[in-house]
Amino acid sequence: RRSALKELIEKMGESVEIYGVGGIGKTSLVQVGLLIQKLKGKKIVAIGTRQSYLTGSGYKHFKDKCADEIYDAIGGKVTLEDIAIALGIHENLLGKEDSEKINIVLDNINKRSILIFIDDFHLSDDNIRRLVSQANCGIVLASKRKIGLARSEIPLFGIEEEDRNNLINLAAKRFHKELDLAAKEKIKNIAEGHPVSTEILVRNFELINFGELENFKKGLTISNPRHSEELLMREVKDILSKEALILLKRLSVINAELESNINANVIRVLLGSRSDLLLHELIDTGMLTRRKEHENTYIFSYKHIQNIIYEDKKDFHRWALNYYLSKPSALGEGDVNLIESLFHRSKIKPEEGLLIDYLNLFSRIKPSQYGFRRLIDAGEQLKFSFNKNRPAKALILEALANSYALLNKFEESRNAFKETLRIYKELSRHNRIIYKPSLAM
Repeated sequence: RRSALKELIEKMGESVEIYGVGGIGKTSLVQVGLLIQKLKGKKIVAIGTRQSYLTGSGYKHFKDKCADEIYDAIGGKVTLEDIAIALGIHENLLGKEDSEKINIVLDNINKRSILIFIDDFHLSDDNIRRLVSQANCGIVLASKRKIGLARSEIPLFGIEEEDRNNLINLAAKRFHKELDLAAKEKIKNIAEGHPVSTEILVRNFELINFGELENFKKGLTISNPRHSEELLMREVKDILSKEALILLKRLSVINAELESNINANVIRVLLGSRSDLLLHELIDTGMLTRRKEHENTYIFSYKHIQNIIYEDKKDFHRWALNYYLSKPSALGEGDVNLIESLFHRSKIKPEEGLLIDYLNLFSRIKPSQYGFRRLIDAGEQLKFSFNKNRPAKALILEALANSYALLNKFEESRNAFKETLRIYKELSRHNRIIYKPSLAM
C-alpha cells in the first residue's frame, strides 16, 4: 500500500475520498496516514459509526495512540452535528440554517488547520455531502462505493499482484500454516489480494474445496461490493459446519460493542454440552477472537463477516433475548442487559410491557452511562414497532427527542419533537379532552 499511502498523504491538504469494498483496508490505510500526520504535529479528528472501530477494522496503533481524537457517531450515519460535537462547536450551530451551519464548520476546520477523517462516508447525511462538496480544506473520506464529491479520489482494490505472495506468506507465518505453491496460487487467484478473504483462505486452506470455490467465483469480481460479499459468505459457509454457522449468525445480532460480549459461559447455559465444540470451531477457523481484557469473552475477528452474515430474523432475536436474560445471573450487569433485552424484544413483538420498560429505563439512565446511547438505538427501533399505536409512538418519540437534546444532537431532537407534535395534533382532533394537554405541552 506504499504508493496509495504516499498519494493519500500528498492529497490530505484538500478533500480526498478513498473508496473500495469492505475489508479491503481503507480505514487502516487512512489511520496510518493520520498517525503520521499527528506525529508531525497536525491536529486530527476521526469520525465514524461505532462499528467502524471494533476489532477487525482499522490500524491498532492509531486506535491506541489517538483514542482522544476518535468520535463515535450515534446511530447508523454521520451527521453535521456529529462533526460539530467532535470539534466542540455544536452550540455555535443552534438556531442556524443548514447552509450557515456548513459554513461555520468549514470555517472552524480551516482556522484551526484540523484534518478531519469521516469513515463510512456512504452512510453520511445530505448536509455532510454538501460540506464535502464545498470544502477546500483537509477532509479525508472512506466509503464502500465512489461518491465523487471530494476534489481527489483514490480507488483501493486488492493488494497489488506483485505483493500478493507476500500477503499470503505473512498470513501463513502468522497462522503457522505450511502451504505448497499450488495452494498459494489458488488463494491468490480467488482472493485477488483482498486482505480478509486472503487471511480466511490461508487459515482454513485444509477445509476448502478449491475446485468448487473457483467455480463459484466465475463471473464474480472482488472490486464489486456485492460480489465481494457473496464470495466471503461462500468461504464462511464452506469452512464452517452447519451448526457452527447457525451459532455465528445468532451471535451476529449480539451487540459487539459491549465488552462482556460474547460470553462463553452464557452460551454454555443456552447450548449445553455442544457449546464448547462449536465455540472452538469458530475460534480455530478465525471467526471469533478472544478478548484479552475479559476472560471467557470473544468478539468477531472481522466486522465485515459480522455484517454480511447478519440476518434480521425474529428467531435470531429470540435467541439473543434468551442470551441477555441468562446473562445478569452470570455477570450481574443489570440495566445494560435490560436495555439489550429491550432492543431484541422490540424486534420480536411490540407489547404494552415493552413500552413501560423503555420509559422506565429512559427515566433512570443518564447520558454519561454506557447504556444511554444503546437506549436511543432501542427507541429508534421501537418507534417503528409501535407505528400503528400512535399514542405509544408519541411517547417514544418524546423520550427520543429529550435523549438527543441531552447529547447535543439538536437536529435529531427537533425532528423527533416535530413528529411528536404531528401525532398529538392528529390524536387531539379525535379526542380533545385526552390529547389537548399533551399537544399543548
